[in-house]
Amino acid sequence: MQPGTSSFPKPLASAMASTVSSQVSDALFRLALDALSECGDESAVVSPFSIAMAMGAANLGTRGNSSQEITDRLFDGISKKEVSEWFRELLEALENYKGLQFPMKVASAVFLDENLDVLDRYTDDLVEYLKSEVKSVDFLHDSESQVAALNEYVEDKTEGKIKDLFNGSSINSSTRIVLVNALHFKAMFEEVFYKEWTQPEPFYNEDGTIKEVTMMNDCKMGYFAENDDFVYARIPFYHGMIGLPKKDSDFCFSFIVPKDGKLADLKHKFNPAGHSISSVIADARFSRLIRMALPKFKAESSYKLVDTLRNLGISDIFDRARADFSGITDTSLVVDMIVHKAVIELDEQGVEGAAATFAAVVDYCLHVPQEPPKEENIRADKPFLYTVTYKHIPIFVGQFY
Repeated sequence: MQPGTSSFPKPLASAMASTVSSQVSDALFRLALDALSECGDESAVVSPFSIAMAMGAANLGTRGNSSQEITDRLFDGISKKEVSEWFRELLEALENYKGLQFPMKVASAVFLDENLDVLDRYTDDLVEYLKSEVKSVDFLHDSESQVAALNEYVEDKTEGKIKDLFNGSSINSSTRIVLVNALHFKAMFEEVFYKEWTQPEPFYNEDGTIKEVTMMNDCKMGYFAENDDFVYARIPFYHGMIGLPKKDSDFCFSFIVPKDGKLADLKHKFNPAGHSISSVIADARFSRLIRMALPKFKAESSYKLVDTLRNLGISDIFDRARADFSGITDTSLVVDMIVHKAVIELDEQGVEGAAATFAAVVDYCLHVPQEPPKEENIRADKPFLYTVTYKHIPIFVGQFY
């Protein structure tokens, strides 16, 4: 490896300021809605936080317009330095979480081909800002065995919830870097739902048909907001911290039910000129009595994100002529694929979810492109959005149909 120092030698003291955190949260929520839009009118879930960590790891090594596109399109113009410091402080806060239960575990790793000459400052930044593990492997001569090792890593970090993220087409002899993020979440509601009130109830589909769902019913404390477009409720997960009010948990579950029209119409209104998730969170008022009805559900989704990111305006890192990874190495690199999986389950007790994302970076001088495979009353009794948040940052975002 070549000698180097951290790209950001002076810590940014204000990186966790509310303006930065709100901007990132809004950008990640919009990213999630863009990914969910590809699922049409099917139940789906995505972890924009996991995707952002993987992309943040890639961005630490990009330069020029390759970096600027990620900064502008994914992180709403917040500088790479600010985003990196934001991730570091957030991950350190998670490491130092003092609650009686530890809801979320986040793992980040970079698998580097041992034949690639990598700048020390890149791996230093990965460790400092994203708490990444740095692993040396042999993709050039032994790519097949690395698939099993990568899958084992992800399965372990997600408590067995995400399996077979990688396959034979994910990794090959031209692979030089694999950036991996994996997370697992499990938390009990501060006030669990009363099981005796869970019962079969109608759910009104947008096409006018009605299906039966298992509906949880209860009255809860939490935060509530309502306007002409939607009804919003947010309830806390249990934290057990002495001296901290129950309602002020860092971890929360929220859901948004449209008043009229289709869920897709509501999603379109969450744009820079319309609603923002940070303003919805800020405007919600505390209520000790929210009568709510919410279906029990499970969801599992997989995404290939190259087209999603291209549609956002991130294209250079996928283009052989324009990709600039000179912050990593002098070797010509390009991102070959970005894959994401997420699972979530909600019941009367709480929520369990997991997500994993990987970006495969290849030496494009050796890479032969492959053909893509064929490919305060809120009733959630019609299609709705939901989120799991940490410090109001969207960890999971999903839609239920």
